[in-house]
Amino acid sequence: MDPHRNAVRLVEGEKRLLERLCAGDEAAHEMLVRIHGPQMLALARRFLPGDADAEDVVEDALVRACHTITEFTGKTRLATWLHRLVVDAALAKLRNRRRQTEAPLRDIRPVTAEPAPVAGYGEWQMTTADAMARSELRAQVRASIDLLPEADRLLVLLRDVERMNHRDIVGLLGIGANTAKVRLRRGRNALRTLLDPVMGNGRFAIPCTPYEDLLCAWFDDELSGARRANVEAHLAACPSCRAILNNSGQTRAMVGAAYDHPGDVLADLSDSHVLSLVAAMRRAASGGSGSSSGSPGG
Repeated sequence: MDPHRNAVRLVEGEKRLLERLCAGDEAAHEMLVRIHGPQMLALARRFLPGDADAEDVVEDALVRACHTITEFTGKTRLATWLHRLVVDAALAKLRNRRRQTEAPLRDIRPVTAEPAPVAGYGEWQMTTADAMARSELRAQVRASIDLLPEADRLLVLLRDVERMNHRDIVGLLGIGANTAKVRLRRGRNALRTLLDPVMGNGRFAIPCTPYEDLLCAWFDDELSGARRANVEAHLAACPSCRAILNNSGQTRAMVGAAYDHPGDVLADLSDSHVLSLVAAMRRAASGGSGSSSGSPGG
């Protein structure tokens, strides 16, 4: 089968669907929901694990798509544009809803562990590629992300899964750059600790107290000169901190890959749910309920 020919057919099919949507073809609404709705719902559940909240987000995103479909330029794939609409709708819901009770990080971290006395102690034995080839481990990574407090989970998702840059994240969330950095590091460190029992050799590597924040800064390439040299000299002498650095790198790579297999997380849409979403789109297309504050370029 010719991949190029398939890609051309896909683009042509999207173009015809867009033309029908812009013309107000009601059958096209249902086609859009059935093709893209399951992936949109799976994406919404990353940010809002509760089914009702995630379903609201998908409806909000589809309504916004109806209001702004004529602004879609075709510079990106339709799925990419809808993906961004879902992320925007999820962030809007998170900003507007009342803060819910979250589990403190201390409740999901191991209570005690001994410092690493020998090289390799605490270093993960499985490679990222081997781990992400196993569906149960991809599920474990996603479950660990869901355990994070909401503020930290959001930073991890936006940075390591959505791959947004820090400037965009700070602007979207309306928080300070240092606050974003602290939440991201805290979330990543908690994830590494949650994955230790699955990926490691049964023992936890603990960073030396004076170097815990410095290791994060080193990994993010934020150190230079004497401070960087100091950390690198310490890494050469400390197997535990070397293990932390290795495990941190694998954690980020695994988070980024945990959602790369759509079949793992594809959501099911019942016929009644499809019809409900289609009805919301038709109301929006006819000037009924629903509002939009603009559309990301697509």
